[in-house]
Amino acid sequence: MNPESTEFWSQDTEGLILLNPKLDRAIKEGVCKELGGHVRENHIYLMTSGSTETNKSRFKVVELAKDSILLSAGEVNSHIASDSSDKWLLSLPTYHVGGLSILARCYLSRANYFQSAEKWDPRDFADQVESQKLTLCSLVPTQLFDLVEAKIEAPDSLRAVFLGGGRASEGVRKRAVALNWPILETYGMTELGSQVATAPILQAGSLSQGLAVLPHVDLKFSKDQKIVLRSKSLMSRIFHIEIGSDLRIEDYGSGTWYETEDRGFLTKDSYLKIIGRDHRQVKILGELVNLDQVESHFSSIVSTEKTAVLALDDERRGSVLILVTEVDLKKEDLLTENKKLAGFQRLAGLLRLQVLPRTALGKIKKAELEDIAKDQVGHIEFF
Repeated sequence: MNPESTEFWSQDTEGLILLNPKLDRAIKEGVCKELGGHVRENHIYLMTSGSTETNKSRFKVVELAKDSILLSAGEVNSHIASDSSDKWLLSLPTYHVGGLSILARCYLSRANYFQSAEKWDPRDFADQVESQKLTLCSLVPTQLFDLVEAKIEAPDSLRAVFLGGGRASEGVRKRAVALNWPILETYGMTELGSQVATAPILQAGSLSQGLAVLPHVDLKFSKDQKIVLRSKSLMSRIFHIEIGSDLRIEDYGSGTWYETEDRGFLTKDSYLKIIGRDHRQVKILGELVNLDQVESHFSSIVSTEKTAVLALDDERRGSVLILVTEVDLKKEDLLTENKKLAGFQRLAGLLRLQVLPRTALGKIKKAELEDIAKDQVGHIEFF
């Protein structure tokens, strides 16, 4: 049954596996075969973003109860006071939790939604929002970057734009505010059926002071600042699939605490701030370095939507950092900013590529980019 139908959400249905239609046919068949008899009624199966990034035969598939997705959808609707008067743009694919959750929100609020064009174009997007008087949509940082680069002002009908799938650079967010885009930054994941924390609706169109943890989520931190979550919207199971090998299944439930790979903290006002991903930390000369923070440092001269900081193995230092970019960046500007960092945080080189590899949602595939950098080490301009 199609998740765009009201009957899908209101009636008992067979389990539904939603995979990216652009995946290799052999991969899709392999994943479906591995799930096999494990598929349960009233559950949806989604591949986590990044599953195909590090290993072409290893995947993670999350099992979410429909009720869990609807619980999350209801909390998001309440957070932004969404009702039947709203008009959503379905701008993210429904095989991703970002698009699927929009369908669930519309089912609950009875709001209408409109399908975006299959091919992303910032001007076409803005024209569609304006012509159909749409009020709500979701974007990823790359799409927001394209909008501000084209100097497109937000249509008057929009009252909130969820920004997820990564953090846009401060420079892009400031430019978006200047162009009246009512951005609400979010933190969410497939494992919890969409949003975990979202900027308050009153902050739409201003720089976020932090994210409000939604009522259905309990949150705590591990000793090393990893975000740990518990919720009735938490996945039921997660399937670790390796084609040709044994299937591993982890069971979860609403009473289970789930430790994420993200690090963060709560401000004195109880807003959530995200520091970065756990796997984006490396040791250099014995010091722990967060690659996301180094990327953020260089965002004044090059957008984080068009560049990435990577760590390459180094016998003496443990790792060295390089910046990989698809824009025409002046090496002199890079060196000037580099000197402002502590020695162990500084870049050791620059690699220019025509295009960076991206997911269907436009996120940079950093693990794949690492492989490219290793293959093209001879083209890196070391300082």
